[in-house]
Amino acid sequence: MKLTLRTKLIGAFVIMLLLTSIVGFVGVFSSRIIENHMENIIEEDVQPASILGVVARRVGFIHSNSLLHLITTSIDDMNRYESEIADWAGRINTNLDSLANMFQDQAALNKLAEFRADWDTYLRIWNEQVVPLSRANLDEEAFALARKGGAAGMVAHEAMYKLDELHDTIIATSDQSLILSKRHFTKIQIILLVIILFAIILGLVFGIKQSSRIAGAVNTVSKAAQLVASGDLDQRAEVETGDEIESMADSFNTMTCNLKIMVEELRHEITERKRAEEGLRENERWLSTTLRSIGDAVIATDAHGFVTLMNSVAGSLTGWDEAEAVGRPLEDVFNIINEQTGQPVENPAARVLREGFIVGLANHTILIARDGTERPVADSGAPIRNEEGNVIGTVMVFRDITESKLAEEQIQQQKDFLDSVLKSLTHPFYVIDVNDYTIKLANSAAMLGNLSETATCYALTHNSDKPCESAEHPCPLEEVKKTKKPVTVEHIHYDKNGNARNVEVHGFPILDSEGNVVWIIEYSFDITERKQAEKALQESEEKLSSFMNSAPDAFILFNSELNLIQFNATTAELLSFSAQDIGKSILDVLPDLKETGGYDKYLEVLKTGKSFSIVDLVPHPKFGDLHLTARAFKVGESLGLIITDITELKQVEEKLIRNEKLAVLGQLSGGVGHELRNPLGVISNAVYFLQMTLSDADETTREYLEIISSEIRNSEKIVSDLLDLSRIKPAARERTAVSELFDQVLEKQPPPEKVTVNTEIPSELPPVFVDPRQIGQVLLNLVTNAYQAMPEGGILTIGAETEKEKVSLFLTDTGCGISEKAILKIFEPLFTTRARGIGLGLAVSRNLVEVNGGILEVRSEEGKGSTFTVILPIKEALS
Repeated sequence: MKLTLRTKLIGAFVIMLLLTSIVGFVGVFSSRIIENHMENIIEEDVQPASILGVVARRVGFIHSNSLLHLITTSIDDMNRYESEIADWAGRINTNLDSLANMFQDQAALNKLAEFRADWDTYLRIWNEQVVPLSRANLDEEAFALARKGGAAGMVAHEAMYKLDELHDTIIATSDQSLILSKRHFTKIQIILLVIILFAIILGLVFGIKQSSRIAGAVNTVSKAAQLVASGDLDQRAEVETGDEIESMADSFNTMTCNLKIMVEELRHEITERKRAEEGLRENERWLSTTLRSIGDAVIATDAHGFVTLMNSVAGSLTGWDEAEAVGRPLEDVFNIINEQTGQPVENPAARVLREGFIVGLANHTILIARDGTERPVADSGAPIRNEEGNVIGTVMVFRDITESKLAEEQIQQQKDFLDSVLKSLTHPFYVIDVNDYTIKLANSAAMLGNLSETATCYALTHNSDKPCESAEHPCPLEEVKKTKKPVTVEHIHYDKNGNARNVEVHGFPILDSEGNVVWIIEYSFDITERKQAEKALQESEEKLSSFMNSAPDAFILFNSELNLIQFNATTAELLSFSAQDIGKSILDVLPDLKETGGYDKYLEVLKTGKSFSIVDLVPHPKFGDLHLTARAFKVGESLGLIITDITELKQVEEKLIRNEKLAVLGQLSGGVGHELRNPLGVISNAVYFLQMTLSDADETTREYLEIISSEIRNSEKIVSDLLDLSRIKPAARERTAVSELFDQVLEKQPPPEKVTVNTEIPSELPPVFVDPRQIGQVLLNLVTNAYQAMPEGGILTIGAETEKEKVSLFLTDTGCGISEKAILKIFEPLFTTRARGIGLGLAVSRNLVEVNGGILEVRSEEGKGSTFTVILPIKEALS
């Protein structure tokens, strides 16, 4: 019996489904066995171990809280610890009951009972003995009780030991169960793998056999189709499968026979059509060549105004491709409007078709391309007639006239520009013929009346009938003729009222092709007021010089080459200028100007005329410790500088900014210090307790506890500095001997082994009027810093001397010194050059000194030591 292709595929699918079901059933069965076994292991072994771990963690919590209960002195904390211990003890009992129900092994139950007995003893001792002693604040007795054998500490130790043994028993049991389970799982996995491999091999064998039978028939039809596609119409597909593939092969053979008949008929028809098309293409090629050889844009339409042909020039102007434009109304492709009104213009094709003769485009016609581009166009449309003379279409010939219109507009713009330039000139402007002195062109400012065509320059400007021959005022026209170069001369011209005016005449030659002067341009400026101003300026210069020398600011003037030409008395006093500096370069009188960039800025002022200011200028050290403001501006061709001394203002401003920073930092430091001090106290108490309870610990443990204690002390010092910064109190000032201050400091902070301290305090030194506690803190900080600056040893010199109404205390070390960069920030909060510390000591010290009406200064050179000077007031000087 022959089977259809559908039946074969369904049979193969059923067999594969059956094999898959068998494999799936076996896998589900195996997974269920494994799952049940794992649940038993978790229930019997793993879950008890997990509960036992929770018990151990809670026992540790209870023991930790009992220790904290011993060291605290707060009743609230004691109540909280007792409440938490009672809660955790209840949970532990619940866990122990659960474990008793789970254990199957008698050894585990015995160890659980031993732990429970020890744990109950620990809780009883805790409640009956430790709690009452702790609440009575008998710390020493409570510690002793916790350490005694048999008391709470020993019982807890014994209970934890029993708990560890119980945990080890459970873990050993769990490990054995897991080993047996692993062996069982391995056997199941091997059996399942064998079944899966057998099913896969069986499915592959059946699938390959079935697919080869189907693929063979399909391959026969495919090869026959490929041969037919290559042109072999005699090819046939021979298939005997009794299914749909055999039916498809029979249909394919029938189709091939019919296709062969149709191909023969098409070949005959194509041959005839090629002959006709070849003639048509020849005509089209000739017409296309002719059309594309025309330089103007060409569009042809039929008798109804639809586009039939257009060349590439028309396409580029209109933005339409020929293939898209053909068949469209001409109005769509050739869209024109009036340039002045913006209204659509009648399509010329319609007029040509209506009137039957050549029509030209109107002036100011704009073509709008497909992309919206507008361009002016010109030219005409003409009719296309047949042999009988009837109009069968139109041809439009047009071109882009954008460039010609631009050229016309540019010529008109140049003419208008020249007229506007002449009209805008406020001073007389002439173009004069050098041969007869006649004026060929003049602006309105030059026309003193009606200017005739024969008017001469000397008649117009000098009221004379002949050219001027004054030796004092030479004729600019004659000078230009001689030199053939531009000239500038001063003249006396007369206005329309006959008044003499001083003018400055600029003459420019206009040469012919041979280089001869044929015309001259004269442009004159009325300088009468300038002449009067020059005289007045000369008189005012003496007044200005007197004003500058009496001004409190420094006035300096440099020429265009930046050489010194003038300065006032304040400059000489402020910057030590002298008469010998006149003529010197700006780089000589103001050193380091090039390195700071000021030199380039001054050159820019001379170049652009734009002034600039320097708000805070710190000059070269040769001028002293000054802060200046400088304003540079152009004075004619020279450079002017106005320099103001703002040293005192800068010092006040810096002090104000520093005080504001210290105020903000003080508020922050107060909050941070308060928040840190409490946890540091708790940690310190805990370390003390550990040192007491671990007195017999190994050396490493004791060493680490000592390190923690040291770091806590350092942290407390930092917190103290933060609090000092935030709460500097007003000074309780009194008469205090300087020697007593240093004696107290050196007693608190004796020198290290390799440091020698030399004191040079005169016995007749008057007492200072300060707060001894605050100044003592300052000196202690300075002495400590000096020791730290000499790690390899050195000499610290402490001295004092009287200066007017103040006493200067100085501390000089031979240490590493301070860099020039660091010394600028040394008194700023949070700045430090040491690996330890946060940089508050000197900031607090400076604040304390200033609260006491004093000054703290520093001088240092890197590698050569430092000197800190504290200048303090004497009581009598303040009364």
